[in-house]
Amino acid sequence: MVSTTLPRSRKLKADTRQLNFHPSDPNILLSGSTDGLVNICDTRITDEDEVIIQTFNHDSSIHHAAFLNDTEVYAISHDERLALYDMAEGVEKGAATTDFGDMRALLGCQYIANIFAKANGAGAVIGAGAHEQQAFELIHLTKDDTWALDRANSVGLPGAHSGEIVRSFCFYDEAQMVFSAGEDGFIKAWRANI
Repeated sequence: MVSTTLPRSRKLKADTRQLNFHPSDPNILLSGSTDGLVNICDTRITDEDEVIIQTFNHDSSIHHAAFLNDTEVYAISHDERLALYDMAEGVEKGAATTDFGDMRALLGCQYIANIFAKANGAGAVIGAGAHEQQAFELIHLTKDDTWALDRANSVGLPGAHSGEIVRSFCFYDEAQMVFSAGEDGFIKAWRANI
């Protein structure tokens, strides 16, 4: 394995909040940090000044960022802004392809726990919570020509983790199960009523 160092200026200015490998190329690494930048790095490049091959400026401290597919990434800021970016050829470099803005206003939630791409490539799932309502909702993010929220097919987890924030979740479509972890110290398993 080749060791690659992120540029010095990157290390001094911001805390790295996210690291995720590309879904099909283990040499491509995404990093997101508190300076609002999402960088795509090629770990085969040993020159620290050349390792970053693409940068997206989210203009706000990154809370979560990852690949949605081979070319598209998402970034969620600490102020719950969501934008999608595309590193494909022919797409304007660095600009958001879809900017949803503040998800709290859009979804009527208080926070976004995270977003996970669906394994079958059929979009992604956003985990949105409202701890004051003791609610947590899984909202589908679909893509035909453009990305869109599919509220009609959302899944609610009533009661969620009481009044505590849900920090993490994962889902298994085949088993129709969801697991959630909250600040109440519990990991819960949820299954659809059949």
